[in-house]
Amino acid sequence: MAFYSGKIRYCICLLMLCGFFGPGFGQDGALKIKGIIYDEKGVTLPFTSVYLFNPALGDKPLKGAQSNENGSFQLDVTPGDYRIQVSLVGYKTYSREITVNMDTNLGKIQLLPDSKLLGEVKITGKKPLVSRKIDRYVLNVSESVLASGRGTFELLNYAPGVMTMGSSIGINGNTATKIMVNGRLLRLSRDQVQNYLTNLRSEEVESIEIIPNPGAEFEAEGSGGLINVILKKQRVGGLDGTIGIGAMTPKNPSYNTSAQLNYGYKGWQLYGSHNYTKSKVGTELEDNRFQEQLTYKTNINTITATRANNFRLGAAYDISKNQYIGLEFNGNNNKSDAGAKSIAVLNDPLNNKFNNIKGDFLTRNDNKIYTLSFNYDLKIDTLGSSFGIISDYTTAKRNGRGDFLSHYTDQQNAPLFDSLYRNNVPVKIDNYNAAANYVKAFKNGGKLKFGLKFTVTNTRNNVLYEYYKTDGFVNDPERSNIFQYKEQIAAAYGQYSFRLGKTSFQVGLRAESTRTKGSSVTSGETHNRSYFNLFPSLFLKRALDDKNTLSFNYSRRLDRPSFNSLNPFEWRVDDYTYISGNPYLNPQFIHSFNLSYLYKSRYSLSLFANQTKGVFAQYLLSNKPGDLVANYSWENLSSQKYLGLNLYVPVEVAKWWSMINNVMVYKNIIDFDSGESRRTVFSGKTTQNVSLNKDLRLEVSGLYQSKYNTSNQVFVPSYYIDLGLSNSFFNKKFIARALVTDVFNTSRNDYEIISGSLNLTERQKYTTRRFSIQLTYNFRLGKKVKVQKITGGNNDEKSRM
Repeated sequence: MAFYSGKIRYCICLLMLCGFFGPGFGQDGALKIKGIIYDEKGVTLPFTSVYLFNPALGDKPLKGAQSNENGSFQLDVTPGDYRIQVSLVGYKTYSREITVNMDTNLGKIQLLPDSKLLGEVKITGKKPLVSRKIDRYVLNVSESVLASGRGTFELLNYAPGVMTMGSSIGINGNTATKIMVNGRLLRLSRDQVQNYLTNLRSEEVESIEIIPNPGAEFEAEGSGGLINVILKKQRVGGLDGTIGIGAMTPKNPSYNTSAQLNYGYKGWQLYGSHNYTKSKVGTELEDNRFQEQLTYKTNINTITATRANNFRLGAAYDISKNQYIGLEFNGNNNKSDAGAKSIAVLNDPLNNKFNNIKGDFLTRNDNKIYTLSFNYDLKIDTLGSSFGIISDYTTAKRNGRGDFLSHYTDQQNAPLFDSLYRNNVPVKIDNYNAAANYVKAFKNGGKLKFGLKFTVTNTRNNVLYEYYKTDGFVNDPERSNIFQYKEQIAAAYGQYSFRLGKTSFQVGLRAESTRTKGSSVTSGETHNRSYFNLFPSLFLKRALDDKNTLSFNYSRRLDRPSFNSLNPFEWRVDDYTYISGNPYLNPQFIHSFNLSYLYKSRYSLSLFANQTKGVFAQYLLSNKPGDLVANYSWENLSSQKYLGLNLYVPVEVAKWWSMINNVMVYKNIIDFDSGESRRTVFSGKTTQNVSLNKDLRLEVSGLYQSKYNTSNQVFVPSYYIDLGLSNSFFNKKFIARALVTDVFNTSRNDYEIISGSLNLTERQKYTTRRFSIQLTYNFRLGKKVKVQKITGGNNDEKSRM
């Protein structure tokens, strides 16, 4: 049965058309009132209440609405005389009489500040925890009391469709998700991304955007969607900041410190942050291989000590009220030492061969990644037209060294021989990119975006392998290699968003031209590649009524192979495990569909489908008979298909008890040259928050992941439960949080591979059950005003966003 039959496509299209346009039938006689709301400085005001009254009927409003993120609003009415009222806490109420006999555009509506309130009032009307834009979900971190004192990696589990397990991050079950910070892609390894986000405290984060199917304005790379972390910006005078310290124990004690400062003075905004982590993580690995009568069993215990420094320095200057310039420097220094001890048994009864193998392995990695970013932004008009330039330079230096010693003995433990080798793997990566974007906003609410981007990446790997002989170390020419890789990407895009009635549209097209050159200096081989592709995208959002929203999106995307996966030479893990790259590896191309329903800006149900052509994955190659060596390489498989559902349900059981539930089920179909793999996968996560009193909170979270597979690796089910307790002091300026992760020590990463006649089973257990405590202090210095806390009167309307 084909993945998408013609009948299924027909039914889906029919349902979509009914959902988007059906509710609009019979409303042709309605007229529209619209406008855009600004403050006295010309800045649009989102989440502003707009009410319509009939003067003959008194003060009871006939209709109400709320301005969107761009300050725009729209009301559907019948012809007649009305009074419109616009209000926002902290501003004087705007009111005027209007006569409507045709579609009416009120244009710009300016709200003036209420000087009495501004000096005394602190506005507490909040955005909802989750809001929906046409192409993304937004997790409003700064508005959530649940976010205090946490790392950003932990916050991702609060977002619709997002789940984390180990160091992997996935949207709708796809762990190829890319992470951005302020719109810039993090070009780090999976473990480095986890470390960066763990050290990035929630106090630095304004919001997190979840983009399952990115549009044309984003890079085409990334089949797993994008997560964009928006950091807070200091836009007022004074000094504020956050300092924190944390510790983790009992096994392999670790600790972290963090500090963040923001300073604003007149047109200047200065900010900086630093996070330091010193940690130790233990790993227990059991590897069993069987091939006919051959067996190989090994147990490896590893302790990895890591010292990580992340820092950010930036400055922004408002040249005028309509334009600003910014400069930012990011650094990531990560050093790790991993010591491993192994015990292995090799049994070959056919050749009367029995070996005990004891190994001592030491690897050291020193990673330095620095990024300098420049941006310029010009606001052209009050409608939202703008022009911007972004430029980045990133340099990464990674140096990995390893020493590997194995002692071979016979069945009676009599010495046979030793195997000793070492490696040195320095890597240098330079990345340059520049982009220009122009946005033209129209009075009817439409927006036209287009832009250009150019990226250049140069990579150099110098792999040196040496093995020990009688007289000393000797170079291994089969595994030593100098590999260079150059990549150039030129991109252009156009995107138009507009609204017809209650339906919002966004259509886009991105074109990318890619040229690559991979060359081995050692072997003299060169691999050149050039390809041009178009990436269309379509987004629709229909407001069925005040509480119900339906969205559909489609995009075509690609994933490019990592630089390491293109290097053809072998990486020796131990005497029986090798990893190599594939210079012939091609990009994979993805078609992504998503149909989602949002109720009350809280509950979300999504139907998603992805189809990937030429999917690449790390693959255990088939072995020859009598060979127990595991050779991992990267291969392009035929195709992979996902079809699934995601349900996101935040529930307030009582004023003191709330929960966030995220449930996903999908069908995963992978086509290999040798056959097809079909598997239904289920995962679910729940987070329970209980307020024991006004300051003390208890949190219990749990995750279950059923059996799933990637390439010919089949991972067994896994689950865990975390328990946390937090308390705030001194008017919530000081937060203490204690956490026990994996309370029952059940989280595992076990898998099985069958490749030809070789059967490999690997059981891997990290040190996941740990106790940690985190202390965070938030402060602000500067001009103080007398404040009175009140509740915003538009909370009900805001909950509809």
